[in-house]
Amino acid sequence: MRGDQQAEGTSPAVSVLFYRYAAEVHRFAARRLGDGPAADITADVFRIAIERYESFDSRRGHPRAWLFGIAANLIRGHWRTEERRLRALAREEDGWLLRSIRCFILTMQSMRARNWTE
Repeated sequence: MRGDQQAEGTSPAVSVLFYRYAAEVHRFAARRLGDGPAADITADVFRIAIERYESFDSRRGHPRAWLFGIAANLIRGHWRTEERRLRALAREEDGWLLRSIRCFILTMQSMRARNWTE
């Protein structure tokens, strides 16, 4: 799609937000999750922005903050899902795997705390 085109049914304002902030949102997610999940998170951020743009009130805050808030919520959801998946896997496996997964979870929690304070 060229820069002067927009997806069918997409608000022109959301298209502008995408071109202005997609790279920043992706970098934000990639620092916390890596490139693979960051691409999915970025796509979901703008899908949600399209779905909920009518409820966005610019008097309450800047659109960039709104987008980054959506991204932060999606990232937290990703971490929770991964943690649940790893805990379920740990229950099914031997003790050594359980210890490895617990170590990984602690590392993830430490990274999460560090990334949110930067």
